[in-house]
Amino acid sequence: MVKTSIVKFREYAPVTLATVEVPQLASNTILADFGEQLTAAVGTTPGMHLLLDLHKVQHLSSGAITEILKLRQELAQGGGTIRLCGARTNIREVFEITGLVEVLHVSGNVKKALIAYVMDLRREASSP
Repeated sequence: MVKTSIVKFREYAPVTLATVEVPQLASNTILADFGEQLTAAVGTTPGMHLLLDLHKVQHLSSGAITEILKLRQELAQGGGTIRLCGARTNIREVFEITGLVEVLHVSGNVKKALIAYVMDLRREASSP
């Protein structure tokens, strides 16, 4: 059976932009594919700095949040980081209620988030 591509990856060195391509991150099948695709990408790129773009997502379940937190842990173990962007108001509210806005650096506009992430990483790299 052919799996649906849940996430589309694009490189903007040093950041990898991962755009979620489905409106619902809720069903067990979608969540399993979501987790597998992200884990596979992280596994092939140690130290990845991932910007997860949620602008197409209309609904996400607690299972999706769990997958994102697992991914954050995997990235951190390899020296990488994750940030989220493009979240609609209802999705952002979920992250605010759970206290994850700061932990996951949830921001609005995708382009602005990408630029800020790249600049922050460059600033960190040039710091003594």
